[in-house]
Amino acid sequence: MPTQQLYLLLILSFSIASFGCDQDEETDTAVTVIVTDMSVSDMDIVTEEPMSSVTDCQAICDVLLECGWTLACSESSLSDARSSCRSLCQGDNANQINSLAGSTCTETEGSLPSLLGIDCSSSDLCATVNCGQGTCDSNTGNCIDPCADILCEAGSFCEQGTCIAACAEECGEGERCDDNSGQCVAVCDQVNCSDTQRCEPSSGQCVPKCDAVECEAGLSCEATTGECIDLCAESNCEDGLTCDASTGECVDPCMNVSCNEGWTCAAGECVIDYPCSEVECSTFNTCNPDTAMCELYSCLTDAYEIGLTNNLPTNATVLAAETQRIDDLHICFTDTDWYSVVLPADTAAQVRIYSSPSSGALMIGWYSAEDFFTPIFESDTQSSPEVINIPAVASTQTIYLRVSSANGMIAQNRYTLTIELGDLELECNGSGAESVGCDPNASCDNGRCVVDEEEMAGMEEMAGMEEMAGMEEMAGMEEMAGMEEMAGMEEMDPPTSCANNDGYEPNASFDEATPLNNNQAIQAYICPEDLDLYAVTLNEESDLSINVSFTHMDGDIDIYIMSEDMVILDESESANDQETLVIGNVMPGTYYIGVYGYFDYTENAYSLTIDYTPSLN
Repeated sequence: MPTQQLYLLLILSFSIASFGCDQDEETDTAVTVIVTDMSVSDMDIVTEEPMSSVTDCQAICDVLLECGWTLACSESSLSDARSSCRSLCQGDNANQINSLAGSTCTETEGSLPSLLGIDCSSSDLCATVNCGQGTCDSNTGNCIDPCADILCEAGSFCEQGTCIAACAEECGEGERCDDNSGQCVAVCDQVNCSDTQRCEPSSGQCVPKCDAVECEAGLSCEATTGECIDLCAESNCEDGLTCDASTGECVDPCMNVSCNEGWTCAAGECVIDYPCSEVECSTFNTCNPDTAMCELYSCLTDAYEIGLTNNLPTNATVLAAETQRIDDLHICFTDTDWYSVVLPADTAAQVRIYSSPSSGALMIGWYSAEDFFTPIFESDTQSSPEVINIPAVASTQTIYLRVSSANGMIAQNRYTLTIELGDLELECNGSGAESVGCDPNASCDNGRCVVDEEEMAGMEEMAGMEEMAGMEEMAGMEEMAGMEEMAGMEEMDPPTSCANNDGYEPNASFDEATPLNNNQAIQAYICPEDLDLYAVTLNEESDLSINVSFTHMDGDIDIYIMSEDMVILDESESANDQETLVIGNVMPGTYYIGVYGYFDYTENAYSLTIDYTPSLN
C-alpha cells in the first residue's frame, strides 16, 4: 500500500530461454525485485539485468506505480497510468519500461509520469472530502477545525475561526443559551437524566421523578414512572403486621413509633391504655385501673385536694404545658376539680378524662379566664373517654378545665386525666348534631369539621326547589296580609325556656349585672343553664353579708362573690336550703355576686338579701 511500510519479500524469478539457440547455449537471466522494510518512496528496484518479456514489464509497471509520489494521483489517474504502462509493454516499447527497472522511486518520479502521459501535480485531494463546518487541507486531504486553537471570551463562541457574541437576543422562558451553537434552546435540551429522574424545565437540573408528587393515603410514588401506585394491593400480612405503603412490605406498625410516658402503641398509634373504660361495676363499686377489677370504692382525697383544694377556678391546679398523663384522681359527690394550663402560641391541646362510667359518670368542661361560669365546651357523653379539643391560636392562651359529676348525677369515681399538646389541627368539639365550632353544613369528627358532600348537595337542591316553589305563594301571602301591616308589626322577643324567668334578665355578664343597694332583698328565679349576676359597690372598707334562700329539694343553688378583676373571694356550695357568705374587711370597689344552679338543668326560685357595714378595724 502506498502510504504504509511493506513487510514482504517479493521474489520475481524469470527464466528467459533463447529460442533458436542450442540447448548447450541456453542463457538464463535471473531478475529479482526486492522490497525490504523501507518506505515505498525510498524503495529501490534492484535488477541484475534488464527484463525483456511482457510479463516482466507488466510486473515492473505494478511495482513502479506503488511509489510514494503516486499519492497525489486520484484513483482514476492511477488506473489510467496502469493501463498506459501495460500498453507500453507491448512490442518494442517494453524496453522503455524495462530500462527503469534499476531506478529508485525518486528517479521514476521525474520520468515515469511523462512517459505514461499522466500529471498528478494538480490533483485535488479535497475534491471528495466533506469537512462540514471545517476546512480541508489540500496537501493532505485532512479536515481542519478552524476553531481548534481559538479561545473566545465568556458570552461568545467561535464560528469558522471567528469569535462572535452568543445568543444576541435574550432567551425566552424555559430556554437557555447554548454555548456551542450560540442559539437559544430548551432548558432541558440535551440533558440526560437517569431512569428515576426527570429534567426540571425551570432549572434544567435532574430531579427525582417523585419530587413534589403527593400521593393519597395508602399510595406511594413509583420511582421510575413518578406515578402513585398501591404497593399493598396484593399484600397479605400476618396478624399484628401492616403493609408499608412506601415499600409494599409487611412490617410491625409500632416498629418506629415512640410514645410519651403513659401511652402505648397500638396499630401504629399512641393510645392510652385504660382498662376500665369498658368495665361495668355495680353500685358503690368502681373499677381499679391497676387490676381492671371492680372493687368497693370509698372516695379518696387525691394529691391535688390536700391543703388548698382545687374546687374553685381561683385555686385551680396549674399544670405544665406539656403532654402528660395523671392517674389516681378522684371526684367525691359534689366535688369539682379545676385545672389550668397556659398554652404557648400556635399550640393545640386535646384533653381527655378516662373513667368507668357505670360507677358514676363524669364530665369535663373548658372555660376561659374571662368567664368561669359559661363553658366554651362541655363533654358530657357519659362514656369514656370524655374529650375536649382546644384549637391553637396565634398568642398564648390560658385554659381552665373543670371535672365534676355528669349533669343530673351525684357521683363518686376515680379518673385519669391526659393532655396532649402539639400541632394537632383541632378545630371543633362534639360530633354530629352536637358539633361545636363548625359551619352549619359541617359536623365535627375527631376534632375536625367534615362536610357531608352528598347531604350538602341534597340540601342545596331541596332549598332551591322550595325557594322556587314558594316564591309565588309567599308573594300572595304578603299581599293578603298587607305590606303596611307587616311592616308595622313589632318584633317579639323569643320565648325563654324557663316559664318562670324573673324580671332581672338578662343579667349573665358584668355589663348586665343587676345593681343592689344595702339592705336590699329581691325575689328571683334560676333557669336551666342560667347565671344571675348582681353588682354591689362599696365606698369604704366594709363587712359584707350575702344570703340566698331556696328549697333545696326543688333544685340546688350555689353562690359566689368575685372582684372586678375576676378573682373569686369566696363561694358557698352546700346541700342546704340556703347559701350564706360573710366576708370582713372588704376593700372599696365593685363586687359581683353570682347565683347559679349546681346542675345545668336546675330550675328554682330564690330570695337574695345583702347587708354591709363599715369595718371596725
